[in-house]
Amino acid sequence: MPTFKARGHRGNWFARIGDDDVPCVWLQWRNGNHYLDPHGKGATDGKWVKYIEALRRDRKVALTGKHEKDGKWLRDGYIGLFEIANVAITDQGLEFDFVRRIANLK
Repeated sequence: MPTFKARGHRGNWFARIGDDDVPCVWLQWRNGNHYLDPHGKGATDGKWVKYIEALRRDRKVALTGKHEKDGKWLRDGYIGLFEIANVAITDQGLEFDFVRRIANLK
């Protein structure tokens, strides 16, 4: 499996992988092959618009760990690049399914 370098910036919900800006998602919201971010509930404005549009259009995400510092979430390493499907905003939050791992990330 190939390994790619991911570069992110604080406050940006995307990571640069090669020539692509890929949406980042938190490992803690993954349960098996399903993803549910309760903060995505009713996500229809601000950064959410561009983020959800990219999820639906490109159907791939960069999975990342997290740690907290001064009450803020910070990325704690990139895990992998994944193909996704079934992106939806539900009454539970932002949901989608992981289809397959495309590459490892560092």
